[in-house]
Amino acid sequence: MPVGEQYKLVNPSALPDPETSELPNGVFKTVKDAVKSGPGVPIVLLPGVYEEVLLIEGGEQLVGLKAARVLLAEGGGEDLPELKGCVLDGATSSCLGVCGGATPAVNDCTIQHSFTGCGVCVFDGGLGTFEGNTITDNSRSGVEASGEETSVTLTNNAIFKNHGDGVLLCDKASCTMTGNKVYNNWHCGVEARDEATLTAEENEVTANNFGVLVGRQATAQLTGNTVHGNFFTGIDVSKRNKDKEDDEAVTTIANNSVKYNLECGVKLWFDAAAKLDGNTVYANLQEIKLTPRSRRHVEYGKVEE
Repeated sequence: MPVGEQYKLVNPSALPDPETSELPNGVFKTVKDAVKSGPGVPIVLLPGVYEEVLLIEGGEQLVGLKAARVLLAEGGGEDLPELKGCVLDGATSSCLGVCGGATPAVNDCTIQHSFTGCGVCVFDGGLGTFEGNTITDNSRSGVEASGEETSVTLTNNAIFKNHGDGVLLCDKASCTMTGNKVYNNWHCGVEARDEATLTAEENEVTANNFGVLVGRQATAQLTGNTVHGNFFTGIDVSKRNKDKEDDEAVTTIANNSVKYNLECGVKLWFDAAAKLDGNTVYANLQEIKLTPRSRRHVEYGKVEE
């Protein structure tokens, strides 16, 4: 498939034509120049280190060489910004930022070693899907989403050894998580606060300080997750906002396996409102802990163990 017509090629070692002093059609030395040339065809990155700051406003697909062979053989891709099979390493701030209604699909990438920020930061109405990525060893959270119109979907990612939370949702952001492995993060595996909305199904949340933390008027639907071996609580739900006493935020905890956490399996405190149904909760230092002000807000279904 000819370069320039069906894909753009970024080659830091590309040499200009000796007669015209110009690079061949569709070939660029930097990702920024390829993006500035306009959307329309995938941008293929040759192996290398790209020390650039990019603003991608829509319509671009950035893919590594291996993923490009598959994409081009299939005749293209969806009309969405896409990042596939790349390594984002060592950013001075967040490795990847998404905002302003951008809707990237980020697949099979390694996102790591942010010096001062998150691996992925989604804010101000950013959207996107993240699947099959490795997100590790970032200075703050692995994935952070904030803002009322911000929404992310996380599927089958490995999120581990980040210095904040594995996943942090705040300020009315929403997130759907399915099949992720979230482990060995410094604070929480998953934290939702400040009226955020979390839907988490069939994830493994293990060996963090806290497993899943829901607080400050956040709402969560936790179904079929494995929450094992966290240093403090497995699932911790707390603190409705004082100025919204009549508007209870409700967390549903159903059919989860909550084991081997070193403090509580499930802790409901400071006016937490929750529904528990069909969970397996055992081999924790304390299985379920309720504070007096939370007891009146809790509903029980079937508890397996």
